[in-house]
Amino acid sequence: MLKSVALCTLFLAAAASAEPELAFAGKAIFEPDFKSVGTNWMTRVGTWTVKDGVLTGVERPEQKHGAVCRFPFPFSNALITFEYRITGGRMASLSVNDAKDHMARLTLTPTSVQARKDDNDHAGPDVAVPFNIVSNIDGKAWQTAEMALVGDWLWTRVGGKLSFGRDPLFAKAKANFGFTVGGEGVEFRNLKVCEATPNAEWEGLAEALRAKYPLPPPPAPAKKKAKKE
Repeated sequence: MLKSVALCTLFLAAAASAEPELAFAGKAIFEPDFKSVGTNWMTRVGTWTVKDGVLTGVERPEQKHGAVCRFPFPFSNALITFEYRITGGRMASLSVNDAKDHMARLTLTPTSVQARKDDNDHAGPDVAVPFNIVSNIDGKAWQTAEMALVGDWLWTRVGGKLSFGRDPLFAKAKANFGFTVGGEGVEFRNLKVCEATPNAEWEGLAEALRAKYPLPPPPAPAKKKAKKE
């Protein structure tokens, strides 16, 4: 048990920068070895393979949907860390979901990353709300990504830079999380989920950080679907 705590803490420390954390790592609570595709993983969309500790997702054009690999793993507050490399895909994401729909997402492209509150109903009135975008990320080389969900906050860090925001949706129970891939190939490795201890200083730090990482304009309201006659 102590070894798991130490490994999780060291993994996060390797990606540390001057930017503060929303939360600190506790014990590791989920850590697949990526020796094979798990029997309870949801991988019916796209093609997912595992080799030498690396999970690779590839979109299948005939499905007309990005590749999806979900891990059934209920949690509340947590720190999720992993490494990714976009070898041939257009984009990828780490998605967190409740029992019925999407909640939070970190979108990864070959040159940028961006966290967002996801559309939680698809039919309206809820809409996705993107947070600040982080540019100048070399997504074609191995990068370490971190996501923390603590209370109503979503915090992500890639390349030492932050994309973050808050919404009441984030405080709800999470049912699963996983990766999505658009295009011909994205690799993932060293996935780990740790318990999260909130940083008591975060609320005060977040206001100053927002000046450095400004939010984009708010999205337009969802359009109401026309009633059928």
